[in-house]
Amino acid sequence: MNNKTPNVTQEYCIKKLDEIAQSLNYELTKESNIGVLTGLGGIALFYFYYSRLSKDQLSYENQAIFSLERANELINQGYQFPTFCKGIAGYAWVLNHLNENHFIQVDCDEVLPTFEGFLELTMFREMSRNKFDYLHGGVGYALYFLERYNSTNSNKLKEKYKGILERFLVQLQTNAIKNQGTYSWKMEMSHPKRVVINLGLSHGMASIIGLLSRMLTYDLLDSNAVDLLRGASDYFLNEMNSSSEGYRFPKHVELNGEKLYHGRLAWCYSDLGIAVQLMCASKVLKDKNIETIAIEAFENTLRITNEMEHQVVDAPICHGSFGIAQIYRRAYKLTNSIKFRDAATHWIRDGLSRSNHGNEFAGFRFRNPLAKKWEIRTNLLEGISGIGLVLIDSLSSEENNWDKCLMIS
Repeated sequence: MNNKTPNVTQEYCIKKLDEIAQSLNYELTKESNIGVLTGLGGIALFYFYYSRLSKDQLSYENQAIFSLERANELINQGYQFPTFCKGIAGYAWVLNHLNENHFIQVDCDEVLPTFEGFLELTMFREMSRNKFDYLHGGVGYALYFLERYNSTNSNKLKEKYKGILERFLVQLQTNAIKNQGTYSWKMEMSHPKRVVINLGLSHGMASIIGLLSRMLTYDLLDSNAVDLLRGASDYFLNEMNSSSEGYRFPKHVELNGEKLYHGRLAWCYSDLGIAVQLMCASKVLKDKNIETIAIEAFENTLRITNEMEHQVVDAPICHGSFGIAQIYRRAYKLTNSIKFRDAATHWIRDGLSRSNHGNEFAGFRFRNPLAKKWEIRTNLLEGISGIGLVLIDSLSSEENNWDKCLMIS
C-alpha cells in the first residue's frame, strides 16, 4: 500500500508535525482515557515536546495543558481505570515525567500519593493472578513506582516506594517457573485465549527484564532483583534460535515447551524489543556474553527486508515503522554502529511513506489486526501522537527521554 518514499527534509517533517498537531486539536475532547500510551497523557507529551521544537511554542504548551486539564476533569468525574497503558498509573507517570523534565511545576510528592494506594492494591491483585503484563498489569504499575522512587524528594515516600518494589520482587519470585537456574512466567494470551510463556515486550517477559534492569540501574541493589534478572536473561539465551535464518527469539513458548518463532519487526513483539532489554541487562550484570547476543540479535534484524518476514503494514509505534525507527536509534546510541543509525533513517522514511490515507490526521492510519481494518488513532502507542514524538526526536538536538514509557530509553 506504500506510495513513493517522500523526500525526508526537515521542512517535510515539520509539515507533518504541524498536521499532527492540528488534527489533535480537534480530538482532545473526544478522548476518554488518560494514560500515557493510549490516552490524554501521551497526547500531552507530544504537545509539550513539540512546543520546544516549534516556533509556536506558547500555542502548543496551551494545548498540552488543556490535555492535562481534560484528564483531571475525567478523574473528577469518577474515572477509575488504573493501568499504565490507558489509565491512572500512566497519567501519574506523565505528570512525574513532565515535572522532572521541567515542562510543568507540580508538587508530585503532594499530588501523586492520592492515587497510589489504589494503584498499589491493584498491582498486587493483578500479580496474584499471574497478570504481569506491562501495558495492563503488574509491570506497568511497578515501572510507575520505580520512577517515583527515583524522583521523590521525600525520604518517607522513598522508603514507601522501596517497600512496594521489594514486595513486587517477592511476588515475582513466588510466581516464577524455576528450571535449572532460569526464571520464566506464565501469562495469559487473549487471541486465542490460553496460557503461555510470552517473551514479548508489550505483554511478556522482556518487560520484566527491562524493569529489573532499571531497578538495578537505580540504587535498588536488591539481591532478589539480581537473581531474577540473571535467571530471566538466561531463559532467553536458552530459548534462542541459533540458526542463521529467522528471528532469534520465540514469540512465545507453550507450556509443553513448543516454541513459536513466527516473529515480526516491531516494538511489541520479537527480537527488537527483546534485544533492547537484553542490552540493559548486560550493562547492569556486566555480562559481555549477553551484550554480544543482544547486538547480534539487532544485527540479524537488519537482513529482514521482505514484507512477509517483517510484517510491517502501518506507521505507528506499536507494530509499525516509527517504533522500529525509535528502537534502531536507541541501538545506535548503545553501540555507536552507523548501520543502526542508517536503519533508523530507513524506517523513518518508510513510516512517512505510509501517510497515504488522505489529508486528515496527517495521512496516517492504524491497522487493527483483530478487526482487519484501518482506523484513526490519536494516541502515543497506536496513533499520531507517538509518530509525532519519534519525528521530534529525529529533528531535535536534545536528548529526549519520553520513550522511557516504552522501555526504549
